[in-house]
Amino acid sequence: MEKYNFETLSTLLGQTLRTRVDDTEVEVEILDVARTATHGDKWDAFALYLKHQNDDVMFNQGIYEFSHPELGTAQLFVSPNSHEELEIIFSRRIQPQSEQ
Repeated sequence: MEKYNFETLSTLLGQTLRTRVDDTEVEVEILDVARTATHGDKWDAFALYLKHQNDDVMFNQGIYEFSHPELGTAQLFVSPNSHEELEIIFSRRIQPQSEQ
């Protein structure tokens, strides 16, 4: 999960992640990675936007396991913005140097 971070995902625009919806394997394209309003000194926060082109698949809001050759696998909470576009919000508390 640590590899699924803003810096790494930003370098993978246009690449795909794989997941499953029911019994169907689906590839989703990384469209954009954008900082969110809560990002700052205490929080690393960003949104990951994905797109799929499989008309036979309907994503529901929920947790899906995604995989990528460089990133490995991670279970991520997905919110569909439309039939094709998905959004995943990451919000991690930044640990002060003294606590690491």
